[in-house]
Amino acid sequence: MEFSAQTRKEKCKKMAETDLDVLIIGGGITGAGIALHAAAAGLKVGLVEMQDFAAGTSSRSTKLVHGGLRYLKQFEVEMVADVARERAVLHHNAPHIVKPQMMLLPVYEEKEASFTSFSAPVALELYDQLAEVTPEYHHFFVSKEEVERKEPALRREKLIKGGIYLDYTNDDARLTIEIIKKANEKGALAVNYVEAKSFLFDEQKKVAGIAAEDRLTGETFDIHSTVVVNAAGPWSDEIRRKLGEEAVNERMFPTKGVHFVV
Repeated sequence: MEFSAQTRKEKCKKMAETDLDVLIIGGGITGAGIALHAAAAGLKVGLVEMQDFAAGTSSRSTKLVHGGLRYLKQFEVEMVADVARERAVLHHNAPHIVKPQMMLLPVYEEKEASFTSFSAPVALELYDQLAEVTPEYHHFFVSKEEVERKEPALRREKLIKGGIYLDYTNDDARLTIEIIKKANEKGALAVNYVEAKSFLFDEQKKVAGIAAEDRLTGETFDIHSTVVVNAAGPWSDEIRRKLGEEAVNERMFPTKGVHFVV
């Protein structure tokens, strides 16, 4: 079925008439990925998002698909390797969205420095190896003068050189939409501005779907599914509260990192 506003009402109707295998609450990158994975496996999949797709966390990232260079300092080698491999897959599947970008790592010779003249070459070489970086994107170092030319606003005191290494830029919201579109191609029914108002239960008191509301028309309808996945991100506890009193305890303790994109 075509993925557009023109087919949205039809998708809502089909979800109300179909016994789904998997129903996903949340149209961010997590929900989108689950929908694609399940649809590719041949399951009957539905996804509802109460706002626009990627309206939450999935449109508020650093605009990078980074390999986690800083985690090498914490000896998280296996995690960096996994992330780097996944990054390569994303670039291969969506090169128009996930694009290579060489980054500058300034190297200072001081106690508080993240990477020194000794650790920076070791870290960047290991990083390239873990990420299986091709020769054209292999890291290299530039002089202090070249760093000052590239980034004249950097603090010059104790600056000794700079490392140039590979990372990837990304439009996070667009990537989410592309994954939902691919899930749609595989047969998933994905609609936005549909809110999960409450849960439906079977005779054994197991969750068997949701009572949904179309936020554009005010219409309500039930969606039945064998499995319901809570992929609402920071709003996961709010979804859980719709189960009743037994699920009001908080499980989500959000954290955030602050980045400046210039």
